[in-house]
Amino acid sequence: MRSIIIALLLIAFLPSTVAAQRTEFPADICCNLVEPPYAVFGPVRSVLTVDRNASETFNTSVETYDQKGRRLELLEHSAGSPPEAPPGKLIRNDLKIIYAYDRRGKLIHKNYYDEQGSQYETQEFSHDTKGRLSKETDHTVDASHVGGRPLTKRIYRYEPEQQTITVLTVDSRNESRPPQVSKSVFSFNEAERSITETFYSDGSLERTKVSVFDDKGNLIKSTRSEANGSWDATYLYTYKFDRFGNWIEREKRVGPRGDLQMTTFRVISYYDDR
Repeated sequence: MRSIIIALLLIAFLPSTVAAQRTEFPADICCNLVEPPYAVFGPVRSVLTVDRNASETFNTSVETYDQKGRRLELLEHSAGSPPEAPPGKLIRNDLKIIYAYDRRGKLIHKNYYDEQGSQYETQEFSHDTKGRLSKETDHTVDASHVGGRPLTKRIYRYEPEQQTITVLTVDSRNESRPPQVSKSVFSFNEAERSITETFYSDGSLERTKVSVFDDKGNLIKSTRSEANGSWDATYLYTYKFDRFGNWIEREKRVGPRGDLQMTTFRVISYYDDR
């Protein structure tokens, strides 16, 4: 959910010079697909992503897109070995997500499948008259509950003058307790190219996260702090890019010494590849 909010803010409030670099895709594509800096530019066919941490544990995913830039499918394999399959292939997938769109190109469904191919969860998305995401509902695919058991519901409220998006979340995942209500407020600072998320639970401030982006929308710095002072961390990101301006290698560093925490590689194929 946070990824959708960040992308919505980037699209809504980044200066026009940045928006112009994104005109190859429909205006809402980043909202519907992946969190920055995973947005892609150009005629992308597929993206193979490999995360490698200091302990040499690998997480691998493959995303496929149509020629309109809409994400169609995501396959994911967690904590595996280095991929030895050809680009665009996975040795094994633990999770599959299928995306569905309406005639306007707006995302309306995300369906989740386990490694046996059985669907276990779905997300439904609604949009307002301006085409903005207005409601998101998650529910199980469970024969014992008509229509599936509700899991979470999120309501989006936009305040362009204040450059904020407020999200109210009702979490019903735990059947043994009443639904939990929380609120996130995302604020965009155009001058600093930053987004601040303030998270409230039961009416009390719980944590704050500040994300800073470059002029293409790639995350370059992230700082998170807990309201009770129990945890505080800053992450820095650096990139290498291909000819379309898509990043193909990213390093994530943490702490005052800049210790390397994660290296992510991407192999991107394009529809115009020969």
